[in-house]
Amino acid sequence: MSSYMETKPETPAIYNLHGVLVHSGDVGGGHYYAYIKPTADSMWYRFDDDRVIPVEENDVFELNYGSTVQPIPANRKLYKKMANAYMLIYVAQEASAKIFAPIAAEDVPAHLREKLEEERIANEKKEKEKQEDMITFKIQVNEKRTVQLGRQLLTSLF
Repeated sequence: MSSYMETKPETPAIYNLHGVLVHSGDVGGGHYYAYIKPTADSMWYRFDDDRVIPVEENDVFELNYGSTVQPIPANRKLYKKMANAYMLIYVAQEASAKIFAPIAAEDVPAHLREKLEEERIANEKKEKEKQEDMITFKIQVNEKRTVQLGRQLLTSLF
């Protein structure tokens, strides 16, 4: 990169890969996801819609550069590889400490903190209702008596 810079640095800059944006599919359609290494020395994660899962470094480097065919190890058949990295995100090593510094609560705008708190409360409420629904059930007895347990007090209808 130094050949393209107005002033050349005394020591060469070192960049580390921290993100790979991927398109899986072809020109007619497909799916987008990203591999991100969110801190200077953390592991990689795959961000795919509403799922975030840890992945091996090998997945980041070996599965996203497209090719015409790849053998499937189990049966050695060939298939077209459809995942292709279309953007790489690098971070200068000398800037890593500043870029990956911890974020304090006051660094997040108030309206976002409020929205996140509202979402947290709503999610907790949904989870509580889900747990309560799991312990609520109906029991049918001989004389058509129904007893419901859970959110309501124990009742018996005769």
